[in-house]
Amino acid sequence: MENATQYFVVDYDIPVEPNSQRMKFYRALWRVLEEHQVPETERSTASVFISGSQPVAEAIHNLASRYGHSNLYQAVKVEEAPAWANTKPLFIEP
Repeated sequence: MENATQYFVVDYDIPVEPNSQRMKFYRALWRVLEEHQVPETERSTASVFISGSQPVAEAIHNLASRYGHSNLYQAVKVEEAPAWANTKPLFIEP
């Protein structure tokens, strides 16, 4: 695919209870990010992390899997919509 960039997406869900486990996860997450020298600008929120680095994404996925549930996806960012893409908005009526 022309004009495409590869990314890795980690979608994780860490249970709210017990809160101590959640806090341990976030402390460990910060350590992983520091170890891999991930700049602040590349960090994501809302239980989703997007990275251009497979080792970073795998490290976060493995960590999140130890504390909760995690999915690791390989994604392609398309700079321009392909010709076959429908550019009209989709509205679903009730």
